[in-house]
Amino acid sequence: MFYHSSEELERFKKLQKLLQDNLNNQDYAKKIAKEKFESVCPLYSELMDCDGLMEARILAGNIIMTLADAVAVYNQEYYHFGLKKQFEDLQKFEYVPANFIEEYENVIKSEKLTDVKLHCQNLVKAFAEFTAWELPEDEKQNETLMEEESAKEDSAKEDSAENQPTDFYFLARLYEEISSTFNKIYVCAENGNYRLAFLSAVCLQGELQEISQEQGVVCYDILSAYDYNDLTKLAETTRKVEQAFIQLITESGEKINKFSDFEDFERAKL
Repeated sequence: MFYHSSEELERFKKLQKLLQDNLNNQDYAKKIAKEKFESVCPLYSELMDCDGLMEARILAGNIIMTLADAVAVYNQEYYHFGLKKQFEDLQKFEYVPANFIEEYENVIKSEKLTDVKLHCQNLVKAFAEFTAWELPEDEKQNETLMEEESAKEDSAKEDSAENQPTDFYFLARLYEEISSTFNKIYVCAENGNYRLAFLSAVCLQGELQEISQEQGVVCYDILSAYDYNDLTKLAETTRKVEQAFIQLITESGEKINKFSDFEDFERAKL
């Protein structure tokens, strides 16, 4: 761990203790788990109305990651290695909804839009039955309004992006941040880790979709190339997208910073 001063370290330790205390509080942990479940419900509704595989996989990926987080918090636990070992850690928890792990896997393995929807439905149902939690009535009434507002916001972003110049400095900094996710997908493809490949591709696709809306650049599609049986196509498509993204940035005259190690990064004093 790197810190500039003893004060920073002390603030970190206090924050760490606060998080540990919250996790050890059963009532608080269940409250957070329920909030995570409720945050999934609008995503689920959007998924049911979705007619594109890329968009469906983004929604499905966020649903399974959020529900997996909810299961962890319900158990007053967390994923010590993040997404990397999420599936393995899920199987170690004391309280896990029936068929949850099976449906988590099925979502990731789904090749058709109908299967993505079916297994997400089963996953949400499994969690709801396990906790006996239901979507609040006011949320049910507001779902349509939320979806309409979301559509309006997306449309406004697209209109705004069309009327504003692309911020290539921002895109360069973003690439520096997400380049590790590109690399993670390549490593997953080499190792045959289809679960982490899917989750990483979902996270990356979400970033690419957002910059398409905000910066008016093309929305690169990598998720449609995902096939859990053969990750080669996903890796090849991701590499083409990365190269195209780099070219978009560098042809604007913007520079992408690269660092060989942390000391090199620190010397840059960004």
